[in-house]
Amino acid sequence: MDTRLLRTFVSLHDTGSFTATAQDLAFAQSTVSAHIQSLEQRLGVRLFDRLPTRVVLTAHGRRLLPLARQMLDLAAEAERIADPADGHCAVRLVAPGTLCGHRLPQVAMFLRQHHPQVQLSVAAAGTTAALDALGNGSADLALVFECELTNAGIGGERIGTERLAVICAPDHPLVGRRVSWQRLAEHEFLLLEEGCSYGDVVARRLGMAASGRAKVSRFGSVDAIRACVAADLGLSVLPRVAVEESIRAGKLATIDTPGLPAPRVLLVTRAGRCDGPATATVSEALRAAFLPNPPSPVG
Repeated sequence: MDTRLLRTFVSLHDTGSFTATAQDLAFAQSTVSAHIQSLEQRLGVRLFDRLPTRVVLTAHGRRLLPLARQMLDLAAEAERIADPADGHCAVRLVAPGTLCGHRLPQVAMFLRQHHPQVQLSVAAAGTTAALDALGNGSADLALVFECELTNAGIGGERIGTERLAVICAPDHPLVGRRVSWQRLAEHEFLLLEEGCSYGDVVARRLGMAASGRAKVSRFGSVDAIRACVAADLGLSVLPRVAVEESIRAGKLATIDTPGLPAPRVLLVTRAGRCDGPATATVSEALRAAFLPNPPSPVG
């Protein structure tokens, strides 16, 4: 299949406009129209609905999009196969905010010191958004907390486990006590937004313990949750690594809770993708970051 047609198809989806696509690819607008028409004729389906203000993918177009991105990626890799500078490439990673802030800095430091040719870009995203990014080709790798991988185009490898902690203000009456879920459910909880797999598990447990009447608020930021809990506005459950420093500083405390989940971390890739050396290097660095005693980044 002509990759020029696929590149035009992907650009038209991204821009939503024939005019913008023509500018993006430095084509005449008639060329963009001809490329889309040729691709639709070849596949025998309509790929876009033309609306008054933009074009949007049809159901057939949505099915083609991740395949088109993958074919363009593979074509680019094929063109670089004999390029000695192939190691000088970017790797796009998506990961939960808690891991971005507390696991990935050591990965970035290791790469900078030992593999400076690898350019790692990181975006924070919940599980659903991370898997979507892999599926549509906008990410090369993802870290997610363990979930069911229903997309046949992606595969996951367990590389570590994150310990969770129930946190509270330092002067909270439950500090240090062993408390049941029923007792916890009597209090306001501040959890990460829906899509955070362990947060959703905790919300369900609180709901069951409170017969569906749990008081749960959702936040999009770990920093916001830590600040609110420190101000005694509620309790929360976060990875221990994300609150360890605040606990040592006396800004937060913990509550002993039986049966607290310990979510495993998956390194997720697109199935069938031919990863280059840079992606393999980043994958190894991520695995090392979750070892019980990760190696020092100093070489």
